Order: sequence, then C-alpha cells, then structure tokens
Amino acid sequence: MRPPKHCSRFPAWPPLPDQQHGRFVRGAWRSSHMGLCFSRGRFLTSVAWEVASFSGAWRKSRTNYPKPSLTLRMQLGWTQGGTMWLRVLLTLLLCSSLEGQENSFTINSIHMQILPKQEVQNGENLTLRCVVDVSTTSSVKPQHQVLFYKDDVLFHNVSSMENTESYFIPQARVYDAGTYKCTVILNNKEKTTEEYPVLVRGVSDPRVTLDKKEVIEGGVVMVNCSVPEEKAPIHFTIEKFELNVKGVKQKREKTSQNQNFVTLKFTVEEQDHAIWFQCQARIVSGTHVEPSRSIRSELVTVRVF
Repeated sequence: MRPPKHCSRFPAWPPLPDQQHGRFVRGAWRSSHMGLCFSRGRFLTSVAWEVASFSGAWRKSRTNYPKPSLTLRMQLGWTQGGTMWLRVLLTLLLCSSLEGQENSFTINSIHMQILPKQEVQNGENLTLRCVVDVSTTSSVKPQHQVLFYKDDVLFHNVSSMENTESYFIPQARVYDAGTYKCTVILNNKEKTTEEYPVLVRGVSDPRVTLDKKEVIEGGVVMVNCSVPEEKAPIHFTIEKFELNVKGVKQKREKTSQNQNFVTLKFTVEEQDHAIWFQCQARIVSGTHVEPSRSIRSELVTVRVF
C-alpha cells in the first residue's frame, strides 16, 4: 500500500517489524501533511517507532522531504492520551463481561435434608444435607458458598462446586437439638432454606462414683454424678436408699450451670446398715426437658462401733 496522492511528497513505506503496528503507523503517516491525511478516531501506539525509523531519512534527504509537521507532533501527544482511553475501554469491556458472567447463574431452589430424620435418640448419628439447584448458561460450573446455621448462628461454611453439601454430627446429644437452616451465596445472589427443627430425645446415662465403699455411723459419703457427653447447664438429682428398704431415705438436687457434673455430700445415719445412691440428669432443650435414666451406684457398707 502506498501513501495517498495528496501525500505524494512522502516516500514509500519502509519495512515494518509488526504488520499490526504498521496499520496504526500508516494512519499517522497519512495524517502528517498539514492534517490532510488525519486518521480519525485511531489510538496511535506505534507512532514513536515510525518517527524514529524515518528520522534518518529526513536527515539524509532534507531537500526532498519535509521535517515532521506540527500535526504529526500533536498526534504523538495523542498517543499517550489514546493509550489511557484504550485502558479505560478495556476495563469497561472486562466489567461488562464479568457482569454478564454474574447474570448467567441462577439459584433456582435450595432445601435441607435431615437424616435419618428430624427427631433422633441421644447417641444416634445425624447428617444435615444442603441441596442447591443452580442453572447456568455458561460452560463453567459455578463455585458457591454454602453456610450452615443453628439457631441463626453460623457454625459451618464451605466453598463448593457441587449441588449437595453435608455436615455430619456423630452421636447427637441434647445440645445438638435446635433449629437449622442453610444459605447459598453465588456471586451477589443468595438464597436461604426454611428453618428445620431437630430434636434429640433423652440424655446420656450418668456416671455415679463414691469416695468410699465403707463408712462408719455418722460419717460422710461424697457422691459424684457426671454426664461427660453432655454440656451444661444440667440439673442433677441424687437419692439415697437403704438396702432392702422401700422408699427414698434422702434426696438432694443441684443445677450445674458451667460443668457437666456435681459432687454432693451425704451423712450416714445411725440406722443405716447398707446404703446405695441413684443419680438422674435432666437437660432443658427448647420448651421441654430431656431426662436421663436413673443410674445406681455401688453398695456402701456401714460399720457400727
């Protein structure tokens, strides 16, 4: 390609190292003669190279060719401004592309499954499963956040590309009872399930230990009752029985607010011969109370002087 006729005073194009850059430079070359060949709307990123290429030709043939005109020098200034606007344009195109990607994902539905069921016995395994249905027009599988809540408090979150995420609770206890839900977040969109109540029936069997197995009349027996698997607060009831005698001889109760055990003192009376103790634990869960079984201690022998 040669310069236009009204730019015929300029020589033919020199070899260009890059054909794509050459197209921009030729626009500047055509517009260098008093603006008659101005390349409208072009951002000249390679004009500096072209000017450097021809500077030697101008120095060698000053009688035949003019020096760079004012218009060309002004266009060199346009190059920097053009580069800035080109960056702005590319940024806008990128943002538009990302926005299109965002809008290509839709959260159709989300629900939770409680396995094996929403009411389990103390010590049973429990699985919370969050199932998400996401549709997309993109070939890329979307990555989303799945958040698990109990009583509106976040306790687990995971980043996933799967439609199902699970949280496993081994040997569910009373403190695992509550209201559960899950939320999925995809880009700037989110959706939350309805609330699912979970009930755990019963309390773990308490453990009863004594500080002695033999005691004298008037002595003291320290009875410890604990539920290691459960969390406080726990209400404990300890009863004292006489061997081969019906009915409770003594009963004491105490609520432990911060620990899962209590230690209570019982005095041995004169008429006691052989005694034993029984412990039961109760835990408040929501609007109801869950009791444990009553567990019996070892036998304590009473010596008479």
